[in-house]
Amino acid sequence: MKIVQRIIFILALIIAALFFLYTLSFSTGWALGEPFGDFFTEAQIVNKILFKWALWSVIVSGINLMMNTHRNRKFYVQNYLTIVSVVVVFALSAVKLFELVPSLKVMYGELSEGMLIFITTFNFSEVGTEIFDLGIVVAYALFVQIALIIGFTIFKTVTQIKRAKAKKLSNSELSL
Repeated sequence: MKIVQRIIFILALIIAALFFLYTLSFSTGWALGEPFGDFFTEAQIVNKILFKWALWSVIVSGINLMMNTHRNRKFYVQNYLTIVSVVVVFALSAVKLFELVPSLKVMYGELSEGMLIFITTFNFSEVGTEIFDLGIVVAYALFVQIALIIGFTIFKTVTQIKRAKAKKLSNSELSL
């Protein structure tokens, strides 16, 4: 069971890091496009919001590992607090992704053909919406990670309670 615990909590940091990398690459191609219209301005606003959430995701996941949540046989108060912080930050990050990325994808789709050709030529790329779709995949990955963390934490807590009851029972039998 220790290996599962390590995988789940180290995976949280990996997913947070992927979210962070996503925000770094999200509007890289549009970074110089501010003078070209509302889409570019909106892309930068969205990217700044997502960047802040991704940075907090990495921070709370790192703190979670620093509290040895991935190693402790028994969870302590600080482990539960960091787990709650990871779950809350991941959930809010995923909600922000679901809220902001699809609307930006719509704005991208409304750009003129000439503007799309200019953007792709300027950025040495092709016209496509893959970066927006990747944001939704990241949001789903965050939700899956939340489910894994919550499920494992419940399992671990129930196991701890059963272990404590068994120990108390065996101690009471020994004292008789």
